[in-house]
Amino acid sequence: MTSHPSNDFLKWIEPGVIVILLISMFYTAGWSFAYHYFEYFHLGLVGLDIPKEYLLMYSYWAAKANFFWVVLLLFLMGGGHFLFRFVIGKKIQTLTASGSPRSDIWLNLFQIGLVLLTVLVILLMFWMFYWFGYRAADKTYAEQTSQDFPSYPRVRVWVSTENKKDISSGIIQEWQKGCYRLLLRNKDNLYLFYWGGDGEKTPTDIVPINKVVAVRVLPLYKGCKE
Repeated sequence: MTSHPSNDFLKWIEPGVIVILLISMFYTAGWSFAYHYFEYFHLGLVGLDIPKEYLLMYSYWAAKANFFWVVLLLFLMGGGHFLFRFVIGKKIQTLTASGSPRSDIWLNLFQIGLVLLTVLVILLMFWMFYWFGYRAADKTYAEQTSQDFPSYPRVRVWVSTENKKDISSGIIQEWQKGCYRLLLRNKDNLYLFYWGGDGEKTPTDIVPINKVVAVRVLPLYKGCKE
């Protein structure tokens, strides 16, 4: 008997495909976390040039903040995989084995419905993981502000003399006091911020690396007011 093309449908639910989808979903959660978290500092991901693997690491914080929902979704995915492999898969094989024209029509309609349902479920899962990242970013930022950002050390930054004319002398003195915190750095810039204890978002100073002569990371995590 000639194999029906619908037999290939089960290839979409092989374990390898599920693993790829899971990695993509967690990456989405990490990207969403980073995007929304750094948005609180008026920063965009494109300019920050964050390594791709870091975005996957950020998914840990998204999963941690939504542990119950993540476990529930993974459980439902496992149950859905079992349903497709052993229940719906057998139904497809039964219709295929029949070989009648009417069975072929029902088989095609059945497969189209399954494909549409699968696509809808996958899109919903991606949206959920995106929401996990957003919710985790919001929660993390709220916790950080309530505790005066205990995860970020204070730093002192000195700007080279020949470049001081490009920067206000007042802000240069502020950077040297050691009250600013180091949010992050990349190959081009330092990102500094000072939490004043108010405001929904935190302003960030972007200092080009080529204007910096020295940076001292201080073993201090409390604000200058303390």
